[in-house]
Amino acid sequence: MGTEGGTASEPLFPASCRDQAAPEVAYIMEQPEEATTVTPNLVDRLRSDDAVAWSPDGSKIAFRGGECESIADNCLSIGNVVAGTERAIDYYGGGGSGTSGFGVVPAWRADGQKVTWTTYTEDGTAVRVTEADVDGANRRQVGAADDREMVYAGTRTGVLTAAHQGHSWITAVNLTTGARTPLHQGSQPTVSA
Repeated sequence: MGTEGGTASEPLFPASCRDQAAPEVAYIMEQPEEATTVTPNLVDRLRSDDAVAWSPDGSKIAFRGGECESIADNCLSIGNVVAGTERAIDYYGGGGSGTSGFGVVPAWRADGQKVTWTTYTEDGTAVRVTEADVDGANRRQVGAADDREMVYAGTRTGVLTAAHQGHSWITAVNLTTGARTPLHQGSQPTVSA
């Protein structure tokens, strides 16, 4: 990365990963120095977050918290790593929302146009999956109540953890029709191309 105040910038890794060796990189694209600086506040916030999601192009990061916590009790934010800015896309307990709760486990659609996260609120909806545009617009609930931890398997399919036969199951959800297909018992799905 570029330099910040004369010293090398630190990579943005969650605190829980810092004692692990960094993966080998086959190549690094050179970018102008000003395009790689990140504000210290964004870097500091990401140091303690253990559930972040990088956008497919690596320019943005979804994380719990952010500058909005001075306005709301909790929030989910999108940080623009290139610009060093952030924007809250979901608020809890203030900032226009009287609902207590939090948003966690963000995931990006492969085209970078949508982001999803698990929402926990104390207003009777408890746990659910929320999907929105990157700026927070066009928000909607995906799946059913108590679904969580969704990842995308294309633009029309989500794979999430759902209740089925009294257990947690990895379940495919058609994002257009809402049709559900239980795949196998388990939780926290991962999709690979």
